[in-house]
Amino acid sequence: MAHPKTKTSKPRQRARRSHHALKPMKVLVDQDGNPHLPHHASPVSGKYKGKQAVDVEKRTTRRIRRVKKAS
Repeated sequence: MAHPKTKTSKPRQRARRSHHALKPMKVLVDQDGNPHLPHHASPVSGKYKGKQAVDVEKRTTRRIRRVKKAS
């Protein structure tokens, strides 16, 4: 079994364990009823704060083309 070369200090130990205290991300629901992350455009409608931010059709066709090209 491995032995530590030096003692792990309390701050280092607590910093390593800090990820245990993370809370799950909040999910918001836009006007259309689609869930999305805060400060992100809706992946379904492409809207952010009620305005069109992303052209969803263009992104999906681009992804499909990329997948076909890769395979």
